Amino acid sequence: MPTCCKRFSVLALLLLFVAIPDAVAQMSPEQQQQLIQLADRLEQQYETEHAQAVERARELGLPVRKKLPDGRLMFLERFAYGRPMYIVDQNRVAAQTSGTAALHPEGSDSLSLTGEGQTLGMWEIGKARGSHRELEDRITQQDAGGTFGTANHATHVAGIMIGAGVRDQAQGMSYEANLDAYTAGDGNGEMSRAASNGLQVSNHSYGYLVGWAGKRECGPNNEELRNWLGDPSVSGEEDWKFGYYGGAAKRWDRIAYRAPYYLITKSAGNEVGDNGPERHCEGNQIVNVNRPPDGGQNGFDSVSGRD
Repeated sequence: MPTCCKRFSVLALLLLFVAIPDAVAQMSPEQQQQLIQLADRLEQQYETEHAQAVERARELGLPVRKKLPDGRLMFLERFAYGRPMYIVDQNRVAAQTSGTAALHPEGSDSLSLTGEGQTLGMWEIGKARGSHRELEDRITQQDAGGTFGTANHATHVAGIMIGAGVRDQAQGMSYEANLDAYTAGDGNGEMSRAASNGLQVSNHSYGYLVGWAGKRECGPNNEELRNWLGDPSVSGEEDWKFGYYGGAAKRWDRIAYRAPYYLITKSAGNEVGDNGPERHCEGNQIVNVNRPPDGGQNGFDSVSGRD
């Protein structure tokens, strides 16, 4: 992925939804019922997979949730192919290059879109601070909010989406809209249920940890080393999870197929150019092998997959 795309967010699509007719009015009762049934199945699947993942993580001495040194939040979702699948905050700098000011009143596109009367959806690992002056009285937390509590990243993303513009530089993309907030984790069932109730657009600024990912204690002496999450039996050049279409992507496609007026927006990630030294950690072992930076030499193929 080119460096410019590291800063660009699909959040630029958020204002486009205001021209779409009411989603519930466009759905048949059968479509709504299908989404509710899908939500029930996805919620049950998550509860089973997550409970198994927590049990296995404890057996292996792996964290279930953790705040990383750079401030990002990390949460164990499940295991896939014998490996833990952690989701982590992404897209910490997104609004500057979105270009949505052109859609606002007095913007160059003459569309005068503000998000008035609309409700957006946001799934995050932590909770947004609803008392923030840019967000006050416009966020409804639709679930328990997870175990991390209020988080800077969630507040920042909420500001990008609906910041009122008390401070000009903090004005959000849909600055007169409201926001339904959810905690990432059991997002699939919640998304399907929200779509059945007419949600038209949601943002998800998180993704799986892939490639070069921070540091961890490794080896018999618990050395703290850079961590590479690829599988050398598949490829020693890149983590196979970059761009991978797996079970998680399929679940989102099932929701989108049943809710054609519901737009799911997803962060592309911040991985391009991440690298590490020859001596590093892979799994629980210390290795001395050169691995290329995420995205290789040209910066492409560095969008984290949805397995």
